[in-house]
Amino acid sequence: MVFKQSYEATIEEAVQTSFRLAEIDGSIRKRVSIRIALIAALSLTSCMLPSHILAGIVMGSVLAIVLVGLLLSSHKQDARKRLRRELVKQLGTDQPIISEFELNEEGIAFRQRGIEARFNWESVREITESPDSIELIMHPAAVLIVPKRILGKDEPAEWLDFICRHSTRVMGERRP
Repeated sequence: MVFKQSYEATIEEAVQTSFRLAEIDGSIRKRVSIRIALIAALSLTSCMLPSHILAGIVMGSVLAIVLVGLLLSSHKQDARKRLRRELVKQLGTDQPIISEFELNEEGIAFRQRGIEARFNWESVREITESPDSIELIMHPAAVLIVPKRILGKDEPAEWLDFICRHSTRVMGERRP
């Protein structure tokens, strides 16, 4: 059995895939950690400026709390904007991109802009279904997000069943 679907991927879908990969590989967390370390250093130096040490500690603590709060409230949105800019620059357009998913007995193929990525079923590490998509986290470091909008009314369940049957079978063989 083969499931195959071509569609126009929006730039926002490409950003979502890149964002999920960045979340999984920890690059977003690393970026936030570096910024928090810089905020801590800035706060410590502001503690040393006033002639009254207690006033400096209070001022530095308030500054750190405000800056960390701002950072944590906006870091995901900032990361998405940065990824979008990078993708548009890399692709040379913000227009939809012709893409294709294919599932068969051997595994999953994804094609876009003349490039094909193939994953065998052993590569599947996690399967997540949301109201809008089916997300596959692959090993070593890849994310495939199948938008449900590209599938017919009953197809999401068929695709998910096919994926789960094949990946569970393979993952089950490796369990102790």
